[in-house]
Amino acid sequence: MVKRGSQTPTVPRDKEYQHFAEEFTDLILDPRSGTWIVQFLLQGGFEHVPSEEYIASGGFAQHVLNLAEMDWVQPTWLVNALYSRDRERVSLWVKERLVEANLTSEEVKRFLTVAHPSFLRKSLKQLNAKFKFHRGPRPKLPPREYSKILERADVLRPAIVRLLSLLPGTRNSLAETLKYLQKDYPEACEFLQRHQLRFEKALSDATLLKRAESRIPARARVLADAMAGTDYDLAFSTSVERVREARRKVTPKNS
Repeated sequence: MVKRGSQTPTVPRDKEYQHFAEEFTDLILDPRSGTWIVQFLLQGGFEHVPSEEYIASGGFAQHVLNLAEMDWVQPTWLVNALYSRDRERVSLWVKERLVEANLTSEEVKRFLTVAHPSFLRKSLKQLNAKFKFHRGPRPKLPPREYSKILERADVLRPAIVRLLSLLPGTRNSLAETLKYLQKDYPEACEFLQRHQLRFEKALSDATLLKRAESRIPARARVLADAMAGTDYDLAFSTSVERVREARRKVTPKNS
């Protein structure tokens, strides 16, 4: 959820972290807050400690807009906990992330500020027409560059085949398994480690599971195609289609 910000002398005690976590969780799960805040959390919107300047400007509203169509980056169990309003599990996760990041009291208060239901409305007023009519830029992939994600998919597929064959019989985590495979598939594993949260989501994505047959090679191909467009912010389904378009163009030349 968060990454460490600037050092300040006041670091909360365990009870204070617990209080902050519960208050933050209540703000997230409060129906009056609207659904945007849950989506924003799932899209990694709270990964950095907000600055005072950020809080005072319309930058927060712009950030919400920019992430609005991005894929979720949080694990599936947290998605389920948020949508089932499991306050205990969400609060525990928030507290663990706060403690892990060693946030100060001041930094946690900034998170509480931007999570408050009234804050987005204030930021929207700052942004005014820009928020309504100007969408932040999203990286696009022109047809002439489809071959780039095809190359990426071809690099990823052998590593994913091996990973899928290992996962059912190992107690190691996904991160540990990727590290183990790195010596044989350095480029693929580096990419998957860098985008591990997204890869975890792909592994459990119902739509991708429907696309793939039960055989490991077929599932690995779908997963590789879905992950190949990550650097271009392509949704899983879009990435799969773009890779397949590129593959159709080159297949006749290689047949």
